[in-house]
Amino acid sequence: MAFVHSFQVERLTFVPLDKLFRDIKRNAFHVIPKLDQIILRVQTLQGDGGPGTLLNIIKKPQGRSVEGIISKNVVLKVDEIDEAEKKYGYSVVGGTDFDETMTERISYKIKLEENDDCDGCIANISVEFHGRERRNMSDEQIDEQTNVQGFYLFDHIINLTEE
Repeated sequence: MAFVHSFQVERLTFVPLDKLFRDIKRNAFHVIPKLDQIILRVQTLQGDGGPGTLLNIIKKPQGRSVEGIISKNVVLKVDEIDEAEKKYGYSVVGGTDFDETMTERISYKIKLEENDDCDGCIANISVEFHGRERRNMSDEQIDEQTNVQGFYLFDHIINLTEE
């Protein structure tokens, strides 16, 4: 039986709102390829960067490189870009680093807000894990897969934007 597990996270950044939104919005084309320690390459499967765009993000193999090892990948779909509200939404919808037998998609919605206490901004991130079957997955396992797929990438984008 299908299920949805959702949660929200708030991240404080020292990156100005407009700069961070710009980098999140254009991440697949300009920022993600700079993550050369984890990303091998990004391929546009469909679209122009707007809603509906499908991206294939090919990760570098972790650990020692072994001849013949197959790199893992995830397929992202851009769901929403709202310039006025500073909202960006995307979903992880497939790939070899994505268990399609148990997961339909993982959706991330990021809303940026000004932070009056510093020059940075607050990122409110909503996550929805759409599972195919609950089976024996604990909430902790779902949170772990969700964190690996989305927050790791988001944190790296913040780090690059701060530089």
